[in-house]
Amino acid sequence: MEGKWWSIVPTLVVLLALQGGRAKAQFFVGFYDTKCPRAESLISLTVQQAVARDPTLAASILRMLFHDCWVQGCDASVLLDTAPGFGQAEKDAPPNQSLRGFEVFDAAKAAVESVCPGVVSCADIIALAARDATVAVGGPTWQVPTGRRDGTISQLLDAGINIPSAAFSYQLLRQNFNLHGFSEDEMVTLSGAHTIGRAHCSAFSSRLYPTVDPTLDPAYAAQLQAACPPNANPNIRVPLDLSTPDAFDNNYYTNLPIGRSLMPSDAALLNDGFSTRVSEQNSQNSQFWTVKFANAMFRMSQLNMKLGLQGEIRQNCRFRG
Repeated sequence: MEGKWWSIVPTLVVLLALQGGRAKAQFFVGFYDTKCPRAESLISLTVQQAVARDPTLAASILRMLFHDCWVQGCDASVLLDTAPGFGQAEKDAPPNQSLRGFEVFDAAKAAVESVCPGVVSCADIIALAARDATVAVGGPTWQVPTGRRDGTISQLLDAGINIPSAAFSYQLLRQNFNLHGFSEDEMVTLSGAHTIGRAHCSAFSSRLYPTVDPTLDPAYAAQLQAACPPNANPNIRVPLDLSTPDAFDNNYYTNLPIGRSLMPSDAALLNDGFSTRVSEQNSQNSQFWTVKFANAMFRMSQLNMKLGLQGEIRQNCRFRG
């Protein structure tokens, strides 16, 4: 019996290797070229139109990819609504309650479903939309292989555990990114996405009240206090970069050393010698940073994907099946 058991092992190894190879063979740039030729152009057009109407959506669409891939992998689990029998979904977790732009993904999915029903995954839509939204506001482009499939598991607790807080120290940020397979350099590089977007007052009010964070530029602190008085309306949002809030540039890094970074986790980058040096390099060479950013986004968009026979292709990104 023991000999028979060992004789089975090589066969299992070969089968698993073949299965993994087949899955990878179903993930590449141009996956939809024959399956749904208009898919990428329809998604791109949907994103371009949305950002043209509301430039703040570019950051929201980009952020969606991070919040999706960081939990359960890049499988569009962040788009699922809470449903009976499945528990509360990721989007209901505190870190995700400020996510915006769900309607853009709904529109993109509807567009591709109208021409290719049941073919294009919501996970691929998120990955493609993040790239297209970045380009729409002047950022870099990168290749997006496709063939991801949609996950069926979406748990509130998973999001709460995995998504880094705006209040994280540098050490906690580094640990969080390391657990997801990203280096310190990539962490600092991806943080530059905060060159666009807005944040609710509650995300940074600890730097204003009861006393002003001494690392904040006094004039900037006064602007923030005027925008976010004590007990401010919870719907108020403030640009992460006051000078060019909707332009994908390297102002994030030039703002850091002069005390004009907004989030506590952004300011934390100055608490470490390595991240300070990387931030300085990124501030001095915008092209250098954008190339690194594109490479890091390429990697992030492939975290723990579902491929081949894994997962499903949803008909509606908000619901399983």
